[in-house]
Amino acid sequence: MLKDLPWNLFVISDEIDPKDFEHALRVISELGAPFVEVRNLWGKNVTQLSDQEFSDMRALVSKYGLRISNLDSPTFKIYIGDEKSYDQHLKVLRRVIELSKRLDLSYTRYSRSGIRGNWRTI
Repeated sequence: MLKDLPWNLFVISDEIDPKDFEHALRVISELGAPFVEVRNLWGKNVTQLSDQEFSDMRALVSKYGLRISNLDSPTFKIYIGDEKSYDQHLKVLRRVIELSKRLDLSYTRYSRSGIRGNWRTI
C-alpha cells in the first residue's frame, strides 16, 4: 500500500486532471497516495484562489482523506528581465507562502531559475 512507504508520496493533482479537482482527488485517494500537491485547479493557480475557493479546496482534500504536501506556484519559473515582472513574481511568492502558512505547511515549491542575484534575500 502506498500509505505504508517509508517516505511521503504525493501526486500533483492537475497531472491527474487539470480541470476536475475532485476527480483528481478521488483518483489519488484510490491509488493510495496519502498526499496531494496542489498547483492548478478550477482553471487557475492555487495562488489565485479566493478565500472561499481556498476553503472549498481544503474541504475536498479532507473529504478524500488526503493531506496537502505543498502548494506549487509559477513563481520564477522563467527568467525575469524587468522590475515590474520581478515584483509581480515576488507578490505571487508571498501569496503562496501566506497560503502555505494557513495550511501549517513548513515549505512550498517554487523555481529559482528566474531569480536574479542571491535568492536568500527574498
